[in-house]
Amino acid sequence: MEGIDDPVLAMVTLGCAFTELDDLPTRDDRTRLLVETRRRWRLGEEEADEMLSFARWLVAQCGSGQAAMGRVGRRLARIDDGTAWRDLQPFLQSLGEGQLSETRQEALDDLQRKLTRSARA
Repeated sequence: MEGIDDPVLAMVTLGCAFTELDDLPTRDDRTRLLVETRRRWRLGEEEADEMLSFARWLVAQCGSGQAAMGRVGRRLARIDDGTAWRDLQPFLQSLGEGQLSETRQEALDDLQRKLTRSARA
């Protein structure tokens, strides 16, 4: 994960990991992730598809969505310019379809601690 130097790639990877926290992502989960990735970062379809393919590969390299949340979250905290939480929080919330499971809420809380701490430092 040390090779990630693009905050958007890190956030998209966290989105992929987030969708895997409770179970394998459904087709609807993957579609929502694609749509939100394109909308939030104004990416074309091909660019978003490539970024999501790479992000899914990064999550797989971590072994699980949970492990990726920790590793990529720590990396994002190191490369963050102080804006990541402001961009990441609504992105992940939109992937949760309103009500978040306990696992997803804990992951969101952990990311908030990491990213807002780095913004204050």
